[in-house]
Amino acid sequence: MENSVGEWVKFDACPDMPAPRMYHSFSTCTQGTAKGMLIVFGGRGDNNSPTNDIWGFRKHRTGKWDWTKAPYSNFTPLKRFQVSFKTLLLFNF
Repeated sequence: MENSVGEWVKFDACPDMPAPRMYHSFSTCTQGTAKGMLIVFGGRGDNNSPTNDIWGFRKHRTGKWDWTKAPYSNFTPLKRFQVSFKTLLLFNF
């Protein structure tokens, strides 16, 4: 099904996706292998406590969208909400 530009489309739930949240940050990667990926960071979860997870929402060449959780190696961000960021450059999803 072809969608018009600016048309809202409901996606089916993915088995691995971020928990519902509010007061999260949202941006788009502008460089590297994640260029064009939509990024969600932190926020407050269902129990009103802050979160520190980072998720990417990406579109594949086939047109399919899915969520991927950012891998952490030696860095874990602090839990926070109501913050902003401009872009993420170094995450390799």
